[in-house]
Amino acid sequence: MRDVEFNEFMREFYEEAQATQKVASQEYAQNDDKFANFKMIADIMQYRPHLRGIITPEDVAWIYRFKHILSQLKGVSLREGMRGRRIDDNVYGVIIAGMEEETLTTNRTIKPHATNVSTPFSAREREAAEFHTAGVRREVSVD
Repeated sequence: MRDVEFNEFMREFYEEAQATQKVASQEYAQNDDKFANFKMIADIMQYRPHLRGIITPEDVAWIYRFKHILSQLKGVSLREGMRGRRIDDNVYGVIIAGMEEETLTTNRTIKPHATNVSTPFSAREREAAEFHTAGVRREVSVD
């Protein structure tokens, strides 16, 4: 591929990635915070005793990104095709970079359970979630 062709491909690829992120952001972001869903999931994970104080919003974004990386490595994507997986991988990479930038520019560390994002769960629902997840551990193996 020649330089001019590659530059055009890259422009189109990133336009598609930006459109993908815009749609996903409308579904998941809250209160104009692009990272709200990652913060909320990190907060929810604090109810798992063995994860308390460990999982950050950045960790959550990396987990989502790894799903797409693993799919690419296996060469399998039945739903959206490999291009879609690569676009999602890039979008998560930019989200993670944005979280790092937010941390640097606000001169603070993103920590779990300090996100100022209120989860949509009542105290009773949180207690039920903690009860149902207490002591549940899953072993994950990578073939």
